[in-house]
Amino acid sequence: MESLRAIAWGCLKAEKIADAESWVQKLRAASPEDPESYLLRGELARAKERKDIARDFFQKGFAAGAEEFFTRMTYTCSWRTR
Repeated sequence: MESLRAIAWGCLKAEKIADAESWVQKLRAASPEDPESYLLRGELARAKERKDIARDFFQKGFAAGAEEFFTRMTYTCSWRTR
């Protein structure tokens, strides 16, 4: 599971969106409710400029206990409600 996450994050950081999507699909198939996969899906949505969808995935991931520093900073700076 961890290796699927690592490869998907690496693809995202390298801006290889199609490859990242493929790895996230494999991760979802292996563990549909994996909290970190929600963050990955949020980052994919953000890369496609679908901020509405990204926010929902980020909220689900953080609520389920996932943490990723840069994603947390992006979420906090972009969508935090006051």
